[in-house]
Amino acid sequence: MKFTGICKKQGSDGVWYVRTTDGDMDFDPITESEYRLSMMKPSFEELPECGWMPQSFSDKPTNS
Repeated sequence: MKFTGICKKQGSDGVWYVRTTDGDMDFDPITESEYRLSMMKPSFEELPECGWMPQSFSDKPTNS
């Protein structure tokens, strides 16, 4: 089953990142501050935590 939706994950640098996917395409993760500035819904606090980030994010520091 493919994940569709939005979630957050804290990187090893301490920064929170938000992952968005429609099930067919993973969009580039954005930082918590970028998410808050975009005024997307739901609020950052309501986002579930991700278990992983897409491969395109592998060059950035993340917790695995």
